Amino acid sequence: MSDLLELPEHVYPVFGLCLGYPDQQPEVKPRLPLAAILKEDSYNDSSDEQLVASFDDTMARYYRARAGGNKDTNWSEQLKPLFTSKLRPHMKEFLNKRGFGVK
Repeated sequence: MSDLLELPEHVYPVFGLCLGYPDQQPEVKPRLPLAAILKEDSYNDSSDEQLVASFDDTMARYYRARAGGNKDTNWSEQLKPLFTSKLRPHMKEFLNKRGFGVK
């Protein structure tokens, strides 16, 4: 993508976005409550555990319904690989080529 877009050094694409209309009416996927994400003036996480637990229940029901009962997981379980393994190991070489070498 960097070559296609003729991006200069120290510039790299962060994400791509496709726009269009679905050819069906998909169900809207539940989202984590804003109160668990947005923090103003201080980071007060006193209710975050309960919000996440409730969202995990919501997502478990959503996954079961969407997969006809064949997917038994929740939001927190889906995120575990993001924090327990190295993702995108190819990015180091790519970013070095874009001028972001580690000093």
